[in-house]
Order: sequence, then C-alpha cells, then structure tokens
Amino acid sequence: MGKKIKNGLILGVMGLVAFTLKKFYQTAEVTDLYWILAPTKVAVHSFTGLEFSYDASQGYINQAHQFVIAKSCAGVNFLIIAFCTSVFGFTPKIKGSHWQWLSLPVFLVIAYLLTVAVNAFRIVNALLLKDAYTAILPANRLHAIEGAIVYLAFLLIYYLLLHYCFTIYKNRQSLTSSGLPNNVTL
Repeated sequence: MGKKIKNGLILGVMGLVAFTLKKFYQTAEVTDLYWILAPTKVAVHSFTGLEFSYDASQGYINQAHQFVIAKSCAGVNFLIIAFCTSVFGFTPKIKGSHWQWLSLPVFLVIAYLLTVAVNAFRIVNALLLKDAYTAILPANRLHAIEGAIVYLAFLLIYYLLLHYCFTIYKNRQSLTSSGLPNNVTL
C-alpha cells in the first residue's frame, strides 16, 4: 500500500472516530457518559476528599459546595482534540505500517486518560477558585474561562511532551543505525 494512501486511511479512521465521538456526545445523556464522568469523580474525590452523589439527570453532585460534575464537565471535546493531535501530529512519524495502525487505539487510550486527569484538575481548580473570583465574574463564566485556559495549557504540554518523546526516539534510532552498539548510550 502506498504511503499516501495508508496515511489517508489512518487519518480517515481518526476522522471517523472523532466524528463518532462528537455525534455521540451531542445526543448523550449523563448516564451515557458514565465511562468518563465516574473516573473524573473518583479523581476529584482522591484530590479533595469531597463526596459526590450520583443523579442520573445531572451528574455527580456535591451538595456542600453546590457543585455538579455534569455532562459539560465530561471533556469529550478535549478528548477528541487530544486524540486528533496525537494521530495527526505523530502517527506519520512512526516507522512501520503495523505500528502506525496500532498507534490509533494507543493514542485514544492516552487521550482518554489525559482527559480524565485534566478534567479532575479543572474541577479541583474550579472548586478552589469558586469563592475567590465570584465577586468579579459569575461562577459559570469563570468556569468557562478557566476551562479554556486549562484545556489549552494541557493540550500544549501534551503536544510538547509527545514531540520530546518522538525526538528522543528518533535520536536513539539514528545513533543505533549509525554503527554504535545498541547498549552504548551517550
């Protein structure tokens, strides 16, 4: 299979996964998002110790802080962007067709785990900032601004980390193919 055709197919599959996730998220109810909201709730609980009760129509609720981990907190859009960034930016750099195809589910799992971690960070941060800035901005506006900053920052960090890892891998490959023994490190 030609390189352009293979890359086109890989990007097509990436697009199909992204489109499917987006369409699913648009019509999903809170109960449909258990796979991402529940781990986020667990992560928030581990950092804060706060208890959340589940409500099938709203999400995970903490009455004491009047805070809800709702459908809008799922981070599915971030998951899609992180997955597409990984595949579009780094799959073509992987040598070997089978490794490139294998990178699709690997990048999807990494994007999922990253999304849960970033969502937990965002929610913990929102809980900390909730009382500090509500005099300046309404809480929902502050949460949206904070979310955009957090998501963008983590996406940039994620991209730079992947770039660094691929650069290290490429440099090691060029060293071993240059005639140095595999066990020699510089």
